[in-house]
Amino acid sequence: MDPLPYNVNISSQSPAIQYSPSRTQLNENIESGWNVTYAHGTTRIPFGPLGLSGDSYLQTTLSGAQLSLDWVGTAAYIYGNATSSAAYTLRIDGTEMELPGFPKGNLLGLVTGLPYGSHQLNLSLSGSDIFAFHYATLTIGIGYQGSPFTVQNRSILAAAGEGPNVGFFNFQPTVDSWRDNDYSFHEGKFTAAVTLPGGSHTKPIPPPIGISLDNDTTRLVFNLTNASAFFMRGIIGSFQGLMLATLTPGLDGGASKRTPFNDASSVMDTDQILYWESGLDRDQTYTVDIGKSPDADEPPNFNQINFHTLDIIDGGPKAFNPTLGQPKDPTSSTSLAVNPTITPPATGSDRRKPSAGLVAGITVGVILTVTTITILILYWLRRCKRDRTEAAEIAEASKITAFVGRSMSGESFEDAAPSPNIHPSESVPQRAAPQVQFKPTREFRPQCADFSNPSVLTSPIRSVQFATPVRETDAGPVEAATLPPEYDHSWAANTALSRRVLPIPQAVMIGPVPPSDKVERHEP
Repeated sequence: MDPLPYNVNISSQSPAIQYSPSRTQLNENIESGWNVTYAHGTTRIPFGPLGLSGDSYLQTTLSGAQLSLDWVGTAAYIYGNATSSAAYTLRIDGTEMELPGFPKGNLLGLVTGLPYGSHQLNLSLSGSDIFAFHYATLTIGIGYQGSPFTVQNRSILAAAGEGPNVGFFNFQPTVDSWRDNDYSFHEGKFTAAVTLPGGSHTKPIPPPIGISLDNDTTRLVFNLTNASAFFMRGIIGSFQGLMLATLTPGLDGGASKRTPFNDASSVMDTDQILYWESGLDRDQTYTVDIGKSPDADEPPNFNQINFHTLDIIDGGPKAFNPTLGQPKDPTSSTSLAVNPTITPPATGSDRRKPSAGLVAGITVGVILTVTTITILILYWLRRCKRDRTEAAEIAEASKITAFVGRSMSGESFEDAAPSPNIHPSESVPQRAAPQVQFKPTREFRPQCADFSNPSVLTSPIRSVQFATPVRETDAGPVEAATLPPEYDHSWAANTALSRRVLPIPQAVMIGPVPPSDKVERHEP
């Protein structure tokens, strides 16, 4: 069973996006690389220019410039500005995507309906027109259809109280080496709000913790459980460098997954997604180990990491059986098709399907009922045939006409004139035959329908009233035929589950946008 769609926004300044040439270079000239621009501009601080809260863009006119990102999910949407789709090429897993009619507003391109799993997006420029990348919306998977589990978000702060959060994070080699580092921001230097044009302010951030990862012994290690996805947020700037994060175990049964990321930027930003993972098994315990990349520059470069928050999303257990409301046997195979752009609503999602035992019981009951009805009909037809034969023999012996009901046409038998040969007081000469007397009786055997006549089988049966018949006294009592019980169809099929629709993520310009139920982070 695939998880439900869940959208995440990744800003153009996030180290989760790889650029070529690197965005870490001070490229004031857009003809030679990626230039960083903030909608509200920048302000000077002791550590360099600080990007003010707002939308960030990376723009260039360099032909051959590229950006790429990896994710686990089913869809991706790329936003920015370009003159035409001829200026860029979008590839998913190495396959070039057709982009007729793009860009549409600020939507540069999209891909939907991918099988749930790991994918890679690559966008390359093929012209010299200006191109600006704004952000990407990625559809990942969180939660499961019909599960009573409520998706839970929790945030772990790097600094809890007066110092580093040693209860969750393992700061190696020692916590003091992190706390006493000259370039550490754990004192909260960036928590003060900055005034923006129009009187607005940047949002304060939690106190960050930082250290220079200048050797193999300096590392950040932590364990995760009950996590479907996580996002490490922190600071990017000129002191940062190339890092390597190792996730153990890896995804899809792999021993580990290694993810490089570069948190260096010519413009400092205090709240960006540094490193993230999705597609995790929330019942699995993972270890995350972050250290210096083997490809990182050697000192005197700082290669510093500064983070302040770890956001964790728990989508609930994967092995959930919506029929029984309990975790199911992982060896069983049950799949639920999910449109990657829509999700079922909460209302009506807890309707239960009939269990296998209930269906089996109903099936057996129906078979027994049909068998019983068939036996009763055959028995009834046989009795009717025998009764007609006996009536004919009695009539032949007593010289009377057997009573035969009128056909089932809706006429009342009370309207029929009695047979002239039937008289209650009629007598015959004593020597010819013994005298037979008749009297009315309330006993009556229903007239048997002629099932060999197709008109009887196809014509509707109307209400029929029978006149009180007469019969001879010495014929003996005859049991009244019993009609078969009416079949009661009391079980109804289960209704199909409805689906919920993801809300639309925010965009700068009007254009086709991805459905988005909920976005964990909308980067500035």
